[in-house]
Amino acid sequence: MTILKAAFAALSGASSSDITPAAVNWADISDGASGSNANQTITSIDTSISLSFSYSGTGTVTVVASVNGGANEISPITVSSGDTVSFTASSGGGGTGTVTVVNDTDSSTTLDTFSVTLTGI
Repeated sequence: MTILKAAFAALSGASSSDITPAAVNWADISDGASGSNANQTITSIDTSISLSFSYSGTGTVTVVASVNGGANEISPITVSSGDTVSFTASSGGGGTGTVTVVNDTDSSTTLDTFSVTLTGI
């Protein structure tokens, strides 16, 4: 598909942006009342993209993202190539579920899923 986009851009004079980052793999989060996973670096894109993330599971769990070690942000977030992203999940009463991260800029393609297991204490 990338070859076709490049060929179209060359023939039409249009520019083509790469909006599909290289694979990322955020670690599962398992802790007491809150926990975080390690940064993953967004690469192989040449324009900013929008990422959304959502939690599905038991309990009331809040998930926020940090871009480049900055303040926690709710979904969606905007990232560029070279940015690092990590997630923090918290719950006063605990919860178990899955966080799904999608690339809104690329037809909501799923980038990664990771599990969350919080005891709430």
